Amino acid sequence: MAAQVMLNIGCGSTHHPDWVNVDVSPSDPSVLRVDISNGLPFAAGSVTVCYSSHLLEHLDRKLAGNLLAECMRVLKHQGVIRIVVPDLEGIAREYLRLLDSLL
Repeated sequence: MAAQVMLNIGCGSTHHPDWVNVDVSPSDPSVLRVDISNGLPFAAGSVTVCYSSHLLEHLDRKLAGNLLAECMRVLKHQGVIRIVVPDLEGIAREYLRLLDSLL
């Protein structure tokens, strides 16, 4: 059975030893330096899981689309992609709550 490759894209300072952690500016020697604007340096169909937390919202529309396409390219058949982004509704509700508290 082939080993699972779990990819943590744009990991920042949150990395796990069981994952392949990549970031444009690694915070640890175990994190691979990868500029996602150049694609993901993995073979097609070689990754079991693509995960990214709070990265997508920092990318322009074209680069975000390219990243998602790259995730699909590197994922194995029936692989998993999980993208975490901020909860805009929660942020807006908190903003309105704080605004109301000032009145």
